[in-house]
Parts: sequence; structure tokens; C-alpha cells
Amino acid sequence: MSSLEVACGKCNKKFRVRAEFAGRSTRCPGCSSPITIGGPASPALSPPRPREEDRPRPRQRKREEDDEDGRRPSLNWTSTEVALRREQWAIIFVFVSILGSVFVACLGSLARPSGGLDGPMPYVLVIIGVGPVLVAAAFGLMARVSALSVPRESWAKRSAVASLLCGIAGLGCIVAFGFPMLISMESGRPNELPSTMSLGALIFSALAAWATFTGFTVQVGIACKSYEVSRGIGRMATILALSTLGMIGIGVLYTLVSETSGPSFSRGEGGYGGGYYYEDHSLFYSIMLGVLVPLDACLLLIFYHRLLAAARRSIVGAPAPHYND
Repeated sequence: MSSLEVACGKCNKKFRVRAEFAGRSTRCPGCSSPITIGGPASPALSPPRPREEDRPRPRQRKREEDDEDGRRPSLNWTSTEVALRREQWAIIFVFVSILGSVFVACLGSLARPSGGLDGPMPYVLVIIGVGPVLVAAAFGLMARVSALSVPRESWAKRSAVASLLCGIAGLGCIVAFGFPMLISMESGRPNELPSTMSLGALIFSALAAWATFTGFTVQVGIACKSYEVSRGIGRMATILALSTLGMIGIGVLYTLVSETSGPSFSRGEGGYGGGYYYEDHSLFYSIMLGVLVPLDACLLLIFYHRLLAAARRSIVGAPAPHYND
């Protein structure tokens, strides 16, 4: 009796059956899969395809612009940007006040030999010298009020509060400095003590307000992860150090030269014990206070203005300009 050899397509098991069962169906004795005798073996069942959501997704590479956006926290910086812009306007009017003060000082020195200024001219000079200072103080106070709404996550609100308090103190010093000056001009009797005290307090409070708002700007740059703000504060520190060392060096050099050359003027009667010698340093003081100090102040204000602009760009995400260092 003839037989047929049958192979299972799933487990590859081979066995023989009689030829009379050709064309019929049976099951594999090894794995029980259905088999057609005398025909092709039944195909093996393929494993189920993974579903689309079960497939591992390829890891996407982070783009550079996405990384730049990720550095900047999604906070509300609108009021902070307004504060920085108002501080920039205050710096502009400080420039104007410095130029006006130099003009008033030069005009006053020219008017001394002729006996002074008459009529409304002194009041005009007061407006030229004090007016821009008042406008700068107004912009500075508005900037510090706007800075109070800085996002809490930046930890810069305390610096804004400190700067606002120093600005209010400076405004009070301006008022205290203006009243004695007007009273002295009306009475014709100068009273230097109130003006000197008010001027010293004004300078101290203005420096404190500037330093605290600079710290506020740096904290904003840190919160926005801006390398440009970091570079700007480094430049300001360098300019401040160089100007301070330069002024000290000029003063020391002038002192050495003056002490070496000896006195060049004498007053009183000559002879032993009669008269005395003195040196006139008014020209040196005029150059230092009228030229070098305003020049250093203007240079420092320029870099401070650029620092504020860098902080504004870090907030709005604008590209940094290319300066020639």
C-alpha cells in the first residue's frame, strides 16, 4: 500500500499517511496545526503586528532655536521692559543735566569779573541746570515703580524696592537743595551749609539708587539667562575701575609735582617771619571737577545705557547688535 510523506509547515514535523487520504484534512500530531494531505502545508501563523501607538518613536533632535527659546522663562516681563526703557530716558536727561551744569559753570566763571549776572538770567541758569535733573528724577522714579511688578521668580523685587526708596530720598534732596539756593538768590546772602549738606545727600542717594537698579538689571539678566547682560556688567566694572584708578593717579602725580616744585606765590611782607607762601590749586580743581569727572561720568553712563538695552533685548528676545569693542 502506497503512502504519502507529509510535513507540517509550522513545526516541520514529518510523518507518513496512506495515499487514500490524499486531499483530506488532518492535524499535525506534533503541534495540532491543520494540514491538507497531498497539498501544500498550511502557512504558519505570523506574529501580530505591533500597533502604531506601541511602536517606539524616534528621538527628535533639539533644534537650536528651540534651545534658545527654552532658555528664556515664559514670564510676564512687560512692566520690567517698561522700567528699563524709562531708566534709559532718565540716563539721557542726566546727560543733558551734565552738559547744562558745565555750561552754567562756564558762564558763571565768565560773569564773575564783570560783576555777576542781573535780571532773569540767574533764574534761567537755574532752570538749565536743575530742570533736566528733575526730569531725569521723574523718569527714574517711574522706572522704579514699574520695576516693582517684576516676576516673583526672578527674585529681583527687593532690589527694585531698595532702588525706589533711594530714588525718593534723592528727590527729597533735590527739593532741599533748591529751596536754600532760591532763598539765597532772593536775599543776596549765601548760605552754603544747607546747600552743601543737601548736595552731598543727593550725590549719595543718587549713587545708591543707581547701584541698586544696576543690581536689579543684573538679576533680570540672570533670570533670562542672558550672556549679553553678563558681558555688559563686566564692561561697566572695567570702566569704573579704570576711571577711578586714573583719577587717583592724576591726583597723586599732581601732588608729587606740586610738592617737589614748592610754593610759587607769597603774600604779606617779605623777610624772616614776615608773610607766607601758598600755592594756587584752583586750576587743577577746575580741570578735575569741570572736565575729568563729567567725562568719566558720561562714559560710565554710556555703558550703563548699553547694559539696560541688553537687558531689554534679553526680555523681548531680540538679537544682540554688533558693537566694535
